Amino acid sequence: MWARVWKGVRDAVIATHDGALGYRVWDADFDPHKPFVVEDDIALWRRVGNFISVSSELLAIEDLPHMRGYFSRRAAERVNPPS
Repeated sequence: MWARVWKGVRDAVIATHDGALGYRVWDADFDPHKPFVVEDDIALWRRVGNFISVSSELLAIEDLPHMRGYFSRRAAERVNPPS
């Protein structure tokens, strides 16, 4: 299994011996006690397949339009000061 949290969403891929489940949910909707259960109404994206293809497809998803600019401009300038 691998998981990441970025811009308020959680991406996860859970692998078994014969396949993998990958999904994206809002981090606030993620239940750490049930990482294998993803309800249809909270899943932003979900796929079943082999580990490599599911992971590659999940990592290639573009940010949702309302995810852009998640961090304020001021925070971004602290990381990358204008030259």
